[in-house]
Amino acid sequence: ELDIINRALRNCSWSADLYVEKMRVLEVEQKPLLEVQHTLEKACTIQYKSAEPLVKIWIEYLSYLIRNTNYEDEKQKEILRSNFDLAWNTLGWTFGSLADCDCEILKLWGIIEYSKLNDQNQGKELWDTVMKSNENYKKAALWIEFAQLEKLHRGIEASRAILKRAIKVQDLDDLQGIASFWIRFERFQGSLQQLLISQEACEKALFYYRKR
Repeated sequence: ELDIINRALRNCSWSADLYVEKMRVLEVEQKPLLEVQHTLEKACTIQYKSAEPLVKIWIEYLSYLIRNTNYEDEKQKEILRSNFDLAWNTLGWTFGSLADCDCEILKLWGIIEYSKLNDQNQGKELWDTVMKSNENYKKAALWIEFAQLEKLHRGIEASRAILKRAIKVQDLDDLQGIASFWIRFERFQGSLQQLLISQEACEKALFYYRKR
């Protein structure tokens, strides 16, 4: 498999999918980290016209690191963090505001901070950055994912605070979805008073949305 991938890359050195496949083959064959890293570095020398191929390649490399990091080793944890930081900043320097518009790297980094790296404050800070980037604040699905991360790792009050922020966003792509989610959340997590507060806030937001 590795021979075929190497031959393919000699003929299609621009293919992000081939670089991704090579990293996967290297992992399956349990090759050293340096070989996977070299594949990333080779891919990063390609002059892509957009950030999308490089985002795909970086995400694959970071996923490899996530699977192969010893989370009992502080040095390895810092190496993982530094690679996330390098990926985000390198793409930003090259492509500016067009780099990783969907913030896939930051979202993944935030999830890892919440969970495996056990720094919930850093996880929240990264997801706050995600929601402020481009027009992510309009995406109801991201607010729900953010709220679920907060509930899982920081508790019910932290999750409720995210939902209160979300329902106030005027240009949400699915305000009804956020409203329904928050009310369901309070039905099984909150008191009667908290349920009534959520219903009032949601009805008010939906009223003004329909009016606009």
